[in-house]
Order: sequence, then C-alpha cells, then structure tokens
Amino acid sequence: MGWKDWSYWLKGGIIGLVISLLITLSTMFMPVYCIGLSQDGTGCVSPTGIDAWKYNFNSLFDDTFGIIILFIVSLFIIGAIIGWIYGKIKQRKR
Repeated sequence: MGWKDWSYWLKGGIIGLVISLLITLSTMFMPVYCIGLSQDGTGCVSPTGIDAWKYNFNSLFDDTFGIIILFIVSLFIIGAIIGWIYGKIKQRKR
C-alpha cells in the first residue's frame, strides 16, 4: 500500500507530523538569549519558547516534553482535518 493509496486525512496527518517534527527539531538548536537573572533559566528568552529544556533540566519531562508532544499531535490533527476536507472537496468534483 503506497502513498497514493492512502486516504487524504492520513496524508494530511503525516505531512503535519513531518512539519511539526522539523519545527521542533530546528527550534531545539536555536539560540537562547539570557539577560542574566539566574542560573535556573528565569530571564532566558527563546524565539520559540520550546527550548527552555536547555536551562531547566528538572522539568524536562514535565512541561517542555508535554508541550512538544501536544504540538506534534495537534499539527497531526490539523493536517488530518485539512486532508479530510480536501478529500471531501475532491470527491464532489468527480
């Protein structure tokens, strides 16, 4: 079963998943700007806010990991909805 045989909602979900993974991985390596308030990360500003794990290792799996998983799942769902709508529109044209 190849890519062309998949339903549109699944194609959209996979595209959303890939986009979210690329965004997540690219933001983990973005620079973080600190204004020097403390060593625990307060006062550090990231362009995306996702890579706060670099400065607060205690909450690595508490807050940031949950945000990343929520981001990935939400983009999969958004992609699946867009793919489902696209499939409905394409079926009407036939």
